Amino acid sequence: MKNILARGGIEFLAVLLGITISLWIDKNNQNSDLNNEIEKVHSVVELEVSKLISYTQSRIEVYAKQDRNIDFLFDNWSSFKVKNVELPDDFSTSIWSTTGMRFLPNITTFDSFKSDGRFNLIDDEIRKLFGQFYSTLEAINRLQNKEDDVKEKLLTYLAENHSETIFKYPINFNVGTNQSITSKNFMLVIEKTRSDRAIYGFLARKSSLAKYRNAYVLDIKTDFEIIKEKLNKYLQ
Repeated sequence: MKNILARGGIEFLAVLLGITISLWIDKNNQNSDLNNEIEKVHSVVELEVSKLISYTQSRIEVYAKQDRNIDFLFDNWSSFKVKNVELPDDFSTSIWSTTGMRFLPNITTFDSFKSDGRFNLIDDEIRKLFGQFYSTLEAINRLQNKEDDVKEKLLTYLAENHSETIFKYPINFNVGTNQSITSKNFMLVIEKTRSDRAIYGFLARKSSLAKYRNAYVLDIKTDFEIIKEKLNKYLQ
């Protein structure tokens, strides 16, 4: 009887050991899979951040030109003439355009990681920096939306108070086929109506919002560069 019990005990211990080893192997495999996924997520994020740094730098160059054009216009407001501008079309785009000047980084990969939970696999310190980025991006979007609103108010004011001028120099109304529309028409309208202080006020407000946006984008580039540096260290 003792031998039977002993054999039974050994068999039980063998089964228990087998289960324990199996669970240990499964756990190690799960940990290995998790570590591989974490490294993969960080690698993908590093690649996307590199792309965003490149995009942000290209926008910064555009915004630097916009800032210079805005300053030139308001420094010479009382004597401004389109003919004194070296590149009238580019100048007009800097002052007038909102859609074409927006900061619109492609963050679909990050949003996808947030929605499926993989964003939580990112290192805590790096994730905090992304939080700063998203907060800054929200501020930029608010500024850009406000700029759009001011632009629409300026258009409405021009239509109500300077209809003959905008009839002579159509401002991208995109109606009819006979209008001779050029991108510098807006600056011609400003040249003809600059004595109206309300126009100065609307355009100054629009331009200041653009310059605030441009300053924020500089901050975003700095954030991205710090994130990239920390990602590189993490992956090493």
